[in-house]
Amino acid sequence: MAARFIIEREASLTRPDWDGWALCLQWGALTDDEGRITEHGYRNIWRNPSGRLFTGRAQTRIPSRALSDELWGIAERDGWSHFLGDMADQWQRVMIDMSDDVVAAANATSLMQGFSKALLAAGCPPEAEVFSNNVPGQNTSTARIYFFSPKAAQIAEDILQKFDPVACQQPDFGGVRKLRL
Repeated sequence: MAARFIIEREASLTRPDWDGWALCLQWGALTDDEGRITEHGYRNIWRNPSGRLFTGRAQTRIPSRALSDELWGIAERDGWSHFLGDMADQWQRVMIDMSDDVVAAANATSLMQGFSKALLAAGCPPEAEVFSNNVPGQNTSTARIYFFSPKAAQIAEDILQKFDPVACQQPDFGGVRKLRL
């Protein structure tokens, strides 16, 4: 059996000048050669006028951001734009407001002490990394931001919930520093 993508949700757009073709945003699961699901995620693909998927190319060109935004708007309206693919958007971001130095210091200390305890209890796996925008020479006067890797977020799930974490992409490592715990 060949690997394939199993469509679970789909948003599509057509335009008069596309001659019946539809641009699709799909959520689904990728299977391996034995038919086992290996990962979930999104893809873009075209459907031809007869409704068949156009798999002639590995990647689908999106003609404009406006069309991409429109597809995402359909997925949001239909309630599935927030799904997280495997290992994507699995980082967690916590922002500490720096407008009150005393409160900010207490919150940062509480967050990192709680994480350190959870990290020790989990055996300190090396992939449980935390990064911060607290970089020497950079202005972090409005907010201190902590980025928890997927493993760190899993370990610290209970602690993070107290700080309203937000799912995010892996940070740009050029603007953050790895915390040594």
